[in-house]
Amino acid sequence: MNKFFTFTVINEIKTKLRPKATIVGGHARVYTPKTTTSYENLIKTVYQNSGGPFFGSLPLKVKIKAYFTPSQEIERYIKQNLLPHCINQKDLDNIAKIILDSLNGIAFKDDKQVCQLEISKAYSDTGQDYVSVEICSLEEGSLDYIKEQAYYQKLWNRRSELEAKTKLTSTEKKRLEEIKKELDAKGWLPF
Repeated sequence: MNKFFTFTVINEIKTKLRPKATIVGGHARVYTPKTTTSYENLIKTVYQNSGGPFFGSLPLKVKIKAYFTPSQEIERYIKQNLLPHCINQKDLDNIAKIILDSLNGIAFKDDKQVCQLEISKAYSDTGQDYVSVEICSLEEGSLDYIKEQAYYQKLWNRRSELEAKTKLTSTEKKRLEEIKKELDAKGWLPF
């Protein structure tokens, strides 16, 4: 069964800024700009406070929707249905980068697990900027899922073998009961 989680961050939307470099004591020091780290920490906090699960190393699908408050001039065009698309200075790829990087180790092991990424931006009708993030596991395509299915198929086959026998030893009877319990607890049936 796929895991699914959605959360919203209500705040001015930030994009991932490039690392900065400075010279300290004759040595180059590279650092992440404060606005980037602050926004990443906000995303982590909101995710954790929302009860976000850890998806482990499963392949993932992520949908990001960024909503921006339009200026008064833009709002006039929106009301006249002349401006259906949100065009502003924020690059979608940098919005995705800051969100995915902030969730590394919190929602999933690494953002390289994201196999499908859908990102869009629109004008907000709430008077606030916010980002809605939806994460969905794609368990059927993961190595762990395949291994688990192979294990339970093997148990099912062993159960069938034991049930087909006319006489079972006490050890076989015990093993058959253990297999039945494990399969029933998982609710597993062959395809």
